[in-house]
Amino acid sequence: SPLGTGVLSDAATTPVDVTASVNSVSINRGRDRILDRSEAGSCTITMTDTTGAFDPDNGTYADKILPMRQLQITATYSAVVYTLFSGFIEEWDYTYSPGEDAAFITVTAADAFRILNLTDVATVTGASAGDLTGTRIGEILDEVNWPSSSRDFSTGITTCQADPGTTRDTLTAIQTVVDTELGAFFTKTNGVLKFMDRNAI
Repeated sequence: SPLGTGVLSDAATTPVDVTASVNSVSINRGRDRILDRSEAGSCTITMTDTTGAFDPDNGTYADKILPMRQLQITATYSAVVYTLFSGFIEEWDYTYSPGEDAAFITVTAADAFRILNLTDVATVTGASAGDLTGTRIGEILDEVNWPSSSRDFSTGITTCQADPGTTRDTLTAIQTVVDTELGAFFTKTNGVLKFMDRNAI
């Protein structure tokens, strides 16, 4: 379970492997059957700190204990490493009792949908009538400088109208396009945004 800088950062990442301190991991991802769309994936990790390394005031990793740091959970099976979750830390809960030899930490994180929900778009450059849905979603993500290396898109089948140019959060703008396509849009376990048109589904 490495902790590092965000995938959207310009700086090189310096992962910290915290596996030895982890007690449990819970991951929740999936498609809402009522809304018929994928929701943000989430993750909760519980850890034990017996050395003070994760003390947010003066621990070894104090400068890394910040909201929106990238977190990735992997598992190794038959010498193959599988990424189970990649997201951004929303909260650190560090608790200890006087006289105890250990502190207990709960870390909660959400996937890339959280970032998309926190950013707004208005005018989408190049979003003219006739764009295919995959192109339009790409144009929306260009507005928030989402890395092209973190996208895996179908071309799309449905053509879009000109973008309305109204201010809305990025996730809502994308989900409107996805609904037009009757497609699917979600965050893969490795943090890459995935768009599937209705034929791909």
